Amino acid sequence: MSTTVVALFRNMEDVNQALGTLKSYGVPSSQINVMGREHVLEPFTEREEVEQEAAEGLVAGAVGGASLGMFAGLVAGIGSMFIPGVGPVIAGSTLATLLGTAAAGAGLGAVAGGALLGGLVKMGVPTDDAEVYAEGLKRGGILMAVTVNSDQISEVSRLLYETGAIDADNLRDKWEVDGWRSFDESQEPSAAYPTLMIS
Repeated sequence: MSTTVVALFRNMEDVNQALGTLKSYGVPSSQINVMGREHVLEPFTEREEVEQEAAEGLVAGAVGGASLGMFAGLVAGIGSMFIPGVGPVIAGSTLATLLGTAAAGAGLGAVAGGALLGGLVKMGVPTDDAEVYAEGLKRGGILMAVTVNSDQISEVSRLLYETGAIDADNLRDKWEVDGWRSFDESQEPSAAYPTLMIS
């Protein structure tokens, strides 16, 4: 039976490290999906495509080399969607499907903010953690969803946290000290909104 493990990352450097580690562990890229705000992901998509060309001939298996171009492949051929309370995002096909959309080119259409939370819960994410992940996405974090067999959950979770995934409980505690209570889809991110406060 397959299960989806969801994790939140601070930046694309950590995401790339996780991708390389998952690839070495044997998780195919078809089982990995990412979601992030457009302004966070687009520059890395372009850079990865260039780096992949330059990386031809690198020794296979090196973590750095293994992840080059992999991210670009994950988002190739998909478009963007608008999530209220988060803004424009790019999502892998599995994540897009769980949000009630069809991943077929650009302009996936409007998606209710509640669908983001509902989609995460449908993946098996506890509601409290889904709130943190949605808020983390809003603040510039990157979600990764990895579909694995049930006997791989513990090991894949360990690998994700070793490569930089953020602990949802610790993040919630930090935000609550600052007055945060839950993801609010009515509050669109702006220049004044706290960005990347997920360290």
